[in-house]
Amino acid sequence: MARFSTSDAAVKAFEVMGRRPKPIIAWAVFYAAFSILIAALNAQIAGPVMLAMETKQAAPMEIFRLFPWFAVCAVLFFAVWTIGYTAMIRAVLTPEDDRAFYLRLGGQELRQAGVLLAFTLMLLGVYLLLFMALLAVGFGGTVGGRPSAWSLAVIVVLVLATVSAMVFVGVRLSLAMPITFARGKVELFDSWSMSKDRFWPMLGAYLLAAVAATLIYIVVMVLTVLIAFFAGGGFGGLVAMFSTMPVGAAEVLRPLPLTLEIVTALTTTVTSFITVAPAADIYRQLTEVAAERPVTD
Repeated sequence: MARFSTSDAAVKAFEVMGRRPKPIIAWAVFYAAFSILIAALNAQIAGPVMLAMETKQAAPMEIFRLFPWFAVCAVLFFAVWTIGYTAMIRAVLTPEDDRAFYLRLGGQELRQAGVLLAFTLMLLGVYLLLFMALLAVGFGGTVGGRPSAWSLAVIVVLVLATVSAMVFVGVRLSLAMPITFARGKVELFDSWSMSKDRFWPMLGAYLLAAVAATLIYIVVMVLTVLIAFFAGGGFGGLVAMFSTMPVGAAEVLRPLPLTLEIVTALTTTVTSFITVAPAADIYRQLTEVAAERPVTD
């Protein structure tokens, strides 16, 4: 059975960033520009409605007016993340194909979108089933208006079992995106056979990467909060900045909020690459990439 290095997979993103730093900067600029644009539009479109609801000048039902805008945002974010994830996989599997900093919009991105959408729907289905099961247990185990001890125990077991199953299935199917990239066609379940007897090493690589990404995120967020604290006028200004939705694009484009958007975009890009790269590198280690030459469209 072919083996792979857990530690090498976990730190693959750092290796790529050290060898080719320009793409990560380009990805961050791309994501920052998109985030700032969406934040400005959101402040212009949703800001006045949210402010009116907070000040009781508008009924809570007014929020439904914003649902079309929220749907547009969801689609745009899904598209941007698909482009970004595909670029990250491309940087690991075909590092020499670095035109446009690995950013494209073509067949590969559409196939990755299909994989992401399929897994998102599967995850949503699991959540709905769990929710209905919890409701059934909660109502069925109620005694005198309060949940009984056995119903609470069943709920805990259900939640733990569901989370464990989702982690197991998630790890076993985690190679679907790099497999789809390499073969040039959507492959949802071939990852299951490829990951057979490799669950624990793969989980270890993902956990190591997740810990590294989390530590980076915490450090950057602490520094960001400190900057906002001193530049925003102390604790009161800090609370107002993070709890009040900006109204109008001009508020988003002020120096401090703009700086925070850029820092957040850079942090999100780096931490995302750290967590996406291991699966692609595990696939790279387990296969001869030259034998299944990735499609470059």
